[in-house]
Amino acid sequence: PRPELIKSIIAQVKNIVFDAFKAPLGISLSNHNVTGKLLRVSKAMEWLSFDELEQVWEATLIEQEVGSMKNAKELLMDTIAMVGTNPATIFTLDKIKAGEIAITKAIATIQSAIINVKTPTRELLRKLIFYLRLWKGDISIFCASCVAKRCSSTSGTSNARICATYFPCLNSFSNF
Repeated sequence: PRPELIKSIIAQVKNIVFDAFKAPLGISLSNHNVTGKLLRVSKAMEWLSFDELEQVWEATLIEQEVGSMKNAKELLMDTIAMVGTNPATIFTLDKIKAGEIAITKAIATIQSAIINVKTPTRELLRKLIFYLRLWKGDISIFCASCVAKRCSSTSGTSNARICATYFPCLNSFSNF
């Protein structure tokens, strides 16, 4: 059942944050397999809707200490960016727009989110282009380039037609 899945994801993320950032000094992280745990959590998150991702976000961060909040947010954003579903990608973009993570970290997170998109739908591409228009300068050029490269890799699929619709707009941000 979904409530149990959500509770499990929240507990796992909290444990990963503890292992990665709060474990006492001198304890080796190699025994904790943080990377493997993050991968399992991102796979479990594939089943979550936008609202459920928000629930995980809030429940995970509510108990974080001020000093570890930034690390917890970045770890959670990286994990959600790896999910690759449209709700997870839109969630990632919305959190970046809201300033939840630093812009320097946001660029890598956007790249990860775009690369991991499994099915680039019209809704998702509209949202991406909306954000590209909001963001000025290098970040919009970088993001447009990532979207164009991701869409290029979908050639031969029904998603390629969706992406082709948006290439003229993407090209307006930068010369590819």
